[in-house]
Amino acid sequence: MHEAFYADLQTIYDYISQRNKRMGEYYKAALSKGEMKKRDELDAFLTLLEMEPNDETRLAAATRLVDLREDALTQAIRAAGGDEAKVQRAKEMGYDWVSAFYMEEHEALLHDIEKNELLTPFYRVLLEGVHEAGRAFGNLHISWNAHIINGINPELSSRFEGDDAQVFAFLRENHLMDRGHEGVEADRCYSALVKTRTGYEAKAYTDVFEDEVHSAAKALERLCTALEAEEDALFGQKEAYIAYFKAIVAALKEQDRHELVTRWAEVDRRWMLVNAPLQVGHPLEYYEDHYRKAVAIEWDVRMINPAKENSREVEEGIRSMFDTLFDEVDGKKTAVKKRVLDNVGRVQLYIGQPMFFYASEFCGLFSAQVVPNDEVITKESGKKIFAFSDRVLDGIRNKPRMKIDTLTFTKEFLDKEHDLIFNRAEEWHKVYEITTVGHEYGHVLWLDNDTESVMNKGGNYKNIEEFKATSGGLVSFFMNPALTEIYWEDVMIDTVKRAVKLIAWMKVAEVLPYYCEGLIHLCGMFEIGVIRVEEEHLHVDLDKAAFERMRTWYLKTYKELAAHYLAKADASEFLNRYMKKEHGFFKPLNPELGAFVDHYYHLYQTIGRVAAED
Repeated sequence: MHEAFYADLQTIYDYISQRNKRMGEYYKAALSKGEMKKRDELDAFLTLLEMEPNDETRLAAATRLVDLREDALTQAIRAAGGDEAKVQRAKEMGYDWVSAFYMEEHEALLHDIEKNELLTPFYRVLLEGVHEAGRAFGNLHISWNAHIINGINPELSSRFEGDDAQVFAFLRENHLMDRGHEGVEADRCYSALVKTRTGYEAKAYTDVFEDEVHSAAKALERLCTALEAEEDALFGQKEAYIAYFKAIVAALKEQDRHELVTRWAEVDRRWMLVNAPLQVGHPLEYYEDHYRKAVAIEWDVRMINPAKENSREVEEGIRSMFDTLFDEVDGKKTAVKKRVLDNVGRVQLYIGQPMFFYASEFCGLFSAQVVPNDEVITKESGKKIFAFSDRVLDGIRNKPRMKIDTLTFTKEFLDKEHDLIFNRAEEWHKVYEITTVGHEYGHVLWLDNDTESVMNKGGNYKNIEEFKATSGGLVSFFMNPALTEIYWEDVMIDTVKRAVKLIAWMKVAEVLPYYCEGLIHLCGMFEIGVIRVEEEHLHVDLDKAAFERMRTWYLKTYKELAAHYLAKADASEFLNRYMKKEHGFFKPLNPELGAFVDHYYHLYQTIGRVAAED
């Protein structure tokens, strides 16, 4: 029975992999090198936006559809003279276009699963019910995004002339942040602000988005009823799934905003007990809302790769690194050390693919994720790490080489990267494991129960946490001579390229933490001379001496950051070592790097959507 189930999983996994590769045809069509039908689809969308179809705008549209990213499209509209109203309209129309496209894709796959009786009746009912709930969560996301991201947050920013510190002070003085465990201010919210005659009031999602939340809850209640009539003879997960979905319904319906964190913690608690090969994700992340960290509307199904065994090598390296460095940083806080090591040991690692996705995920899928964010639940149950390396590699291979890369990096650098991506897949997956899976494990380290809420007084916790995560994975790698001897150059190339590409997100609030992370990496590399600008190209020293300088800088910086976390100091203090805000955006303190950041961002604005010539 298990063998047949895993064979069916492999069939589905192969279907999704082929779909990912097939989506790359839209990039070829954008450049008039592929199917006319796909180019016509791109042109039809651009015509709706009142944009002229050409290679540049088609490529921006293809990026929205294939990579699910909005930035290329919004940049193209601004470059054509469009105002912010037109940008906002394009975002809304882009969401409608992408969601309709992928809903059809999901339904086609569901039809094939049902027609061919793949998996088991229990899991077919599960997938159908999750898909129906996805429709409701999609509607909830649209209202959530319009109200919070495009409504309340710009009002708050305008009210205080872009001064985030004043916004945070206002929110706290007026008790507009949700309370969490033991009544303390939570690190996230499941409520939204509503304007009143005298100011603002915070209300639970169910009160602000009543119809949408009601529809989502009803869909999940129907799913629970349908699952009651089936049995999961293979994995024995029936009760766990039903308890999980019922916990989501209870959380959605909760009206007391100071009980919301507790309600959603129970969702996480129930979710951690679901360990089947199909994982249903729920609202987890809160990057989009810069001010109150309102949790976004995620909904998806993730599936394992049945052909891949989960390696524990990254976990072992992270554990060894943390154990070694902890005593050097602060050996007295043994309770934190035990807590972190226990959490690392309880991680459930899932390597696979997004199978179905909805709502906020039509605006971008993660390449990997570590959740839940609730540290009380983590202390009880650990975390789940999801890694989607096959999808990431397909995405990189699909996309054409961009002109901005050829104008920024040397040919030698790009040729080495190209060789890794297209000719050395096994080594690429190992680098992904070191950097990306290592990043997710790095999130787990140095944290106490209240670390985020205490360190986030200035609103910058997330803006250093992504660097902490990535550098944790890198330092673990640096402390493993067997790995560094083989992969040192590949990891250098990957780290530099990613840091530079993150500059493009300077003005995208939803991913600001990654932009800030990139600046910290680049500050270090400029400081130690691993990278320098020569004739407008970024020259990267790819030799062992440069690698050793890089290793030394990361070890030193990471230990300083770890001490900052153990002291629970304001995250802004660490961030301010590397950057400051100018005209509402972070800029590096290093003047040479600052000039490069301005140069690269200008290139991104002007040619970021232009493919390189063959």
